[in-house]
Amino acid sequence: PAPPFYQTGIFLVVVSIIGGASLFVAIFLSVNRWRASRAEKLRLQRELEDARQTQVRLLPESAPSVEGFDIAGFFSPAREVGGDFFDYLSLGDGKTGIALADVSGKGLKGAMNAVLANGMLHEVAKSNASSGEILSALNAGLYPRMEDYMFTALGLAIIDQNAGTLQWANAAQP
Repeated sequence: PAPPFYQTGIFLVVVSIIGGASLFVAIFLSVNRWRASRAEKLRLQRELEDARQTQVRLLPESAPSVEGFDIAGFFSPAREVGGDFFDYLSLGDGKTGIALADVSGKGLKGAMNAVLANGMLHEVAKSNASSGEILSALNAGLYPRMEDYMFTALGLAIIDQNAGTLQWANAAQP
């Protein structure tokens, strides 16, 4: 008797060719997906490194010189970028501001909100005299621009070298 069709040589050859071609296509597609995902991962790593460099450039290069005070700052984000920052504000009339901030969230979202908060801090500090007024004006500007669950904790000291005083205001910063 003749063997069933699935045991014939021609059927086995055709199935082997189709199976081999299918395996080749599967491997080819997997390699291409791997290359594409690797390229995407490298692109994202470059973008995060660019964001880190930008965030570091926004930090002060050196501390201000204020008689009677030793001032220094250091920044080290938990990830490539983060929501923490510090800054020094030159307020005129012998006054120097020192800001310490923690914006909620980690990574790029926290960093973007930190840059927003830092820029707004510099703007509101130009037209407000006391640390409390500066933080109040900053809150009024930030609140409508941040998502409901985001916040910025910020402590602000103002050293008045002429009067020999230090004024402190705290916005949720222990």
